[in-house]
Amino acid sequence: MEAARYKVSEEHQIAFTLLHFRASIPLFLLAGGLVTLAIAAVAYALADKFAALSVAIGGVIGVCLMLAIIRFFSIIRHAKRAYREFALIKEPVELTLSDAGFTMVQPSAHVEGRWDKMIKWDEDDEVFAIYITQQQAYVVPKDQVEPGLIDVARNGLMASGLTTKRKKRR
Repeated sequence: MEAARYKVSEEHQIAFTLLHFRASIPLFLLAGGLVTLAIAAVAYALADKFAALSVAIGGVIGVCLMLAIIRFFSIIRHAKRAYREFALIKEPVELTLSDAGFTMVQPSAHVEGRWDKMIKWDEDDEVFAIYITQQQAYVVPKDQVEPGLIDVARNGLMASGLTTKRKKRR
């Protein structure tokens, strides 16, 4: 059994929110690209090549600007607000891992989870996330736990069938 104590900070919540948002970037770019392509095709059919090129360039710039606005303003503001409003996330956590799953104990909560009941996992340099739904996850700050603990969690999730990060259980 592996065990650790940690506390999720606002910076960890922001890191998790950006990690979670990162998965939607390809879909956002695809949708923006298709809309730009459609507008450019109409411009080409109704006007000329220069107009179509102008629309395409404007569309690419627009998609990039929207992505930047969403990421740096909306997403970060949302993460900070969620952290302020969710009292439980600020409480210290005692995490214990086993071959079958994990236990998280906080002053006002006790959670027991089995690896085979989690739907996916993800990680970056700052956080390790164990998803219980498509939108909700238990966040473990990597700067407050030993790397071996993350390895045990990752291995438990992989042994339960979640062999690739970000890939949802079927």
